[in-house]
Amino acid sequence: MASNRTRVLGRTLKVTPTDSQGTTPGTPSAGDPTVCSLLTGVCLNGTATDGTAIIDRMGVYNLAVKGENESGNAAIAVGDIVYFDLEAHYLNSDATDGVRFGYALADQAPPLIQERIWNSSKHWKPSGLTTPP
Repeated sequence: MASNRTRVLGRTLKVTPTDSQGTTPGTPSAGDPTVCSLLTGVCLNGTATDGTAIIDRMGVYNLAVKGENESGNAAIAVGDIVYFDLEAHYLNSDATDGVRFGYALADQAPPLIQERIWNSSKHWKPSGLTTPP
């Protein structure tokens, strides 16, 4: 057994956010999509006084996603990759300025929608709206 493993799954991490969707980018509140360099997750408890936050790197969340891609307004379909747009500070399906965040688990029309997102560093091929194992 490896003696240098620090976490079994690494699901939650304490990070210093570099960006987030919310009132003040970089200082997320609980439930905000959060970015730390290329790591993404959902903030669990808000930003601590030292500027750090605990993010959840896996799970299914209802998050606001803007229905747009590189061409403008666009519908989002089940299985579409969702990105955190570093220029606009929100989730969408535009990879141009974005960091990969997760996968859409519901079809939605543009422009602003509520979306179920599965956030994980693992690859998963969706089948319907079921939660992945």
